[in-house]
Amino acid sequence: MRGKNYVGALRLHQGYPLLIALRHADEVVAISSIRTPKGSGPNEREVQMSQQLIEMLAADFTPEQYHDEYRERVLQLIEDKVKGHGKVTRLRPRKTQPPQDLSKLLAASLQQEKKGSPEKDAGEKKHARR
Repeated sequence: MRGKNYVGALRLHQGYPLLIALRHADEVVAISSIRTPKGSGPNEREVQMSQQLIEMLAADFTPEQYHDEYRERVLQLIEDKVKGHGKVTRLRPRKTQPPQDLSKLLAASLQQEKKGSPEKDAGEKKHARR
């Protein structure tokens, strides 16, 4: 939402203010009007592998394990500038990799999960089907 004005609705949700970004009519596209190129959809094997991988990785959501890296870097840059340390550099977004073959990535992920990754502990596997 940086650098552009948006129309929003401010509501209270469970006692907290919640800002909902609203779209203009020309920005809303009906799903029925979206056409995908022929042959671009996933095949049955990819869908099956995706579902199997999702079931293997399913776990309870713990928001404490996630943090806003961008915000942390901005705060660190501000702190460095206040202290007068060195040259302040711009924050650049991470470089993305070109798209890869979905079925190969899914097969590799499934194989890695079946072998058991060292990061997973027994507690995570116990909650995998929730």
